[in-house]
Amino acid sequence: MLVLIVIPPLARAMFGVDGYVPPLALTLVNIFVTGCSFIPFHVRGIEPKAGQLTALSTVRSVATLWLRLALVVGLTMGVTGVALADTIVSALMTGACCHPGSPGAAGRRRRSTAAVAKIASVIRAGRCVSTC
Repeated sequence: MLVLIVIPPLARAMFGVDGYVPPLALTLVNIFVTGCSFIPFHVRGIEPKAGQLTALSTVRSVATLWLRLALVVGLTMGVTGVALADTIVSALMTGACCHPGSPGAAGRRRRSTAAVAKIASVIRAGRCVSTC
């Protein structure tokens, strides 16, 4: 909630006008939503589910592109449309990939913990994560 109080003065300081408050707020929300799904989303690339990661990444990219076109060109929302499209797609992908009630969520949590440990050990060893 504190962020919502800070956004208007921050937008004024950064851009000099009040017109960019909604896009800045949506961008900050998108950063939070994406941060919540980052590890569960990328664990699929470490597990033998790289095909799922590829499919989800492709769906995310295509959905973002089409939604941006619809909001920016179709509804002439400008910069707010770009930020809104990103936030909507991030929320939908997080809901589809990471909700606790999804099939195999308990096993996925155990595997996610193991995958995070594997990522940490690879980083400590100084090797590139993509070579694992």
